[in-house]
Amino acid sequence: MTTTKREGWILDAPGKFELMTALFVKGTRVEFTVRLDGVKPTRVTVQINGVTAEDGSRQNWIIDGYIIPADTEMPWDQFSGYYDTRTRKGHITVQTHW
Repeated sequence: MTTTKREGWILDAPGKFELMTALFVKGTRVEFTVRLDGVKPTRVTVQINGVTAEDGSRQNWIIDGYIIPADTEMPWDQFSGYYDTRTRKGHITVQTHW
């Protein structure tokens, strides 16, 4: 199995309430707009598995989870990153396992 890492930016994502709902309510997924490897921004559906406060502001978060592909036959890509709920922007690292 080969693992490929891709780096990119979160350009738009949910607010704090939607982010926490996605974490605590089973089956709830949210959408992020991301730009990976400098290519055109893409809207992706994600499942949030973890959220950790990055600092004391309660606006900055370390997040992780899975990107759910539109094609149900494809494996889910794991991601981690930093996200600011005030600006709805952040950084993302995606790991693809082949």
